[in-house]
Formats: sequence, C-alpha cells, structure tokens
Amino acid sequence: MFIKNYGLLEVKNSKRIKRICDICNNECEQILVYEPSGLFIGLPFAKKPWLSSSKHYFLQCTVCRKPNKILTKDEAKSLMNK
Repeated sequence: MFIKNYGLLEVKNSKRIKRICDICNNECEQILVYEPSGLFIGLPFAKKPWLSSSKHYFLQCTVCRKPNKILTKDEAKSLMNK
C-alpha cells in the first residue's frame, strides 16, 4: 500500500453524454472519469492502481478537460452499463 495522486482516469467503454460544460460553456460530449482515493495496492510507477479503497466519479469536458459534474456511484454505474 502507498499514497500517490493518480489524477483522473477515464472509464473505458462508458456512455458519453452531450451537455453544456459548467466551466467553458461549450456544448460537447462529456466523458466519465474517476479518481482513485484512499489506500492503493499496485506499483508506484504504474498508470493506475490495481485496487483502491474508494473512487470518486466525474463528468469531464472534452474541450477544456476539466471535471465539472460530480456523480454518485449509482449514476456512474448507469453510464458504465451500455
């Protein structure tokens, strides 16, 4: 276990939502991303951990690349299931 800031990681094969970004006000597709937090199991130099104690989900703008909508776990799961 170790502490590292991985940043935002894209959830592969998830639905994209077309909406207006709260930050840049562009209408574009938003992608589902997550930020692993807490304790991690994995290699410190890897791009993502094998296992983390918790995850926070966001919608990220494809234009400005900033997360602008925080999602609950249930909302994120509905976007993961195509």
